[in-house]
Amino acid sequence: MEDYSQLELLDLVEDVDFEKWKCQTQSDTLTAHNLVSRIKDGFNKVHGGIVLDPVYQREYKFSIKKESSIIESLLLEIPIPIIYLSKNIENDILLFNVIDGMHRLNSIYRFLNNEYALKGLKILKGLEDRHFGQLPPKIRNKLEFNSQIRLVSIDISENPELEYEVFLRFNQETNPLTRQELNEVLYRSEFSFWFKDYVQQLIQDERFARLFNINEKRIRDKTINYFLYVVLAYYELGLIQGKDDTPQYVALYMQNMQKLSAAELEGKKAFVKDLLEGFRDFCDRLSSASKVPYLFSRQFIDKKPPKSLHKFLVSYVIPIVLSYAWLKKMDKLDDQPNRYSQVYEAIRKGMKKADFYNLGRASSTSYPTQYKCYEKIREELDHLFLK
Repeated sequence: MEDYSQLELLDLVEDVDFEKWKCQTQSDTLTAHNLVSRIKDGFNKVHGGIVLDPVYQREYKFSIKKESSIIESLLLEIPIPIIYLSKNIENDILLFNVIDGMHRLNSIYRFLNNEYALKGLKILKGLEDRHFGQLPPKIRNKLEFNSQIRLVSIDISENPELEYEVFLRFNQETNPLTRQELNEVLYRSEFSFWFKDYVQQLIQDERFARLFNINEKRIRDKTINYFLYVVLAYYELGLIQGKDDTPQYVALYMQNMQKLSAAELEGKKAFVKDLLEGFRDFCDRLSSASKVPYLFSRQFIDKKPPKSLHKFLVSYVIPIVLSYAWLKKMDKLDDQPNRYSQVYEAIRKGMKKADFYNLGRASSTSYPTQYKCYEKIREELDHLFLK
């Protein structure tokens, strides 16, 4: 910590606009009935509606047991934490985005829509396994019309960035975001909003699912989004001396996407779709030619079936993406089956010459490690196509 005098400390913060970051708030209390009505309005973009899933929100992760605990608290009149919303009073259609409390609101909304039965109740055990419609009328009405759900709305009209700042602070302190969830707030752009939707299309493809070892957890916490950004970043940026880990590449790529103009954005979308679908086809052909189902694992080198936790290693994505980029640049890709056997063997031989399989304590994603690996692969690819 620097040793500053009191006056020096004041000088360091004198340029900060404290008013800009001050939260102008308004409190309200809703019954569950009114809350559900407002959430339905939010889905339909009706004036005054509550939006559960603004673009920066994380995927819904509450278990039914946790959802049931919220309902039990309301029935017992035990306060649940305050819900924080944002509003921009300058908008013609004013909507309230959920900054903090999305899981609580979803729990209430889903239960009153009969989407789950109560589980794991601690006190009201007699209501176990009951949907909302199966509760006695007195209990239903108590939940729907006697519940007191406290909300605080923050006016972001003068500073839209305040919404994201509050979201980050709440979630980093109480319910930490995953690396990619944080990236998608910090580096949000029209491109990132589009890409988030595009990923949902990609994960339906069986070849992508196998290649990236996709599972429900990786979808929920945006890990699959992160892996695909790794592909994009290394393909377009190449290896950068001084940048020793994949998070730096992903952050830089996403920052670059924030700078795109409207015209550039449309071109970038088309480029990215062609790139990822072409990379999928390339990897699919490599996999077929080599009889290696999990390319992004040690199986690429030793051909041994990997353990479940090691079916996808991001360190193997990097040299394969770099190889694909070089082959595309040199126009060396074609549909000849034997060509992919040769390309696979060249990449594998380069990895083995770089001792990529046995790195000891060296970081597998660091610049020196990846540079050495790619250099050896390039030597093998040069030899293959120049012989």
